[in-house]
Amino acid sequence: MFVIGSNFIFLALDKEVAILTANGSNIDFAFLILYSGEMVLKIIAKGFFLDNIAIWEMGGIFWILVLSFLAGLVWGWLVGLLVA
Repeated sequence: MFVIGSNFIFLALDKEVAILTANGSNIDFAFLILYSGEMVLKIIAKGFFLDNIAIWEMGGIFWILVLSFLAGLVWGWLVGLLVA
């Protein structure tokens, strides 16, 4: 919850505080790393292969999450190329 709350505050203050505006891409990347790490930890905790209710058996939900994550990475990469 701390990460979500701090992300909310950073997003709210993004255009209001000069130092946050100047370092916006670095802050966004830091939150991307935090959320990605959380995703990996949850996948490991829920049992990727070895548990009786492995995430592979969840079927569609797992693949929707993975493909959404990959689409977000590709979209961010493309936007970064267009802006730079």
